[in-house]
Amino acid sequence: MTNPAIKEALNYEMLFSQDEVKRREYELQEKAIRDYNATMLYNRKEAKREEKYENAVRGLKNNISLDAISTITGLTIEQLKEIQKTLL
Repeated sequence: MTNPAIKEALNYEMLFSQDEVKRREYELQEKAIRDYNATMLYNRKEAKREEKYENAVRGLKNNISLDAISTITGLTIEQLKEIQKTLL
């Protein structure tokens, strides 16, 4: 506690933690940030999944082997067979 900057920060923290309105605003802001980050992560995963599917469809339409498509997309042979059924 000899560092004046740390002492000042602790004083602000104590004042902040006692202000219920400010604390609630802070919690809501943090929740919004977490929700935004979770949504962005989900959207990225969905985009990758869609890209894999589109690449698989393109490969199947061009009569590329299931093994090659599986290697490229990371999809299993079973998943590719299911996609293949929807194309027929």
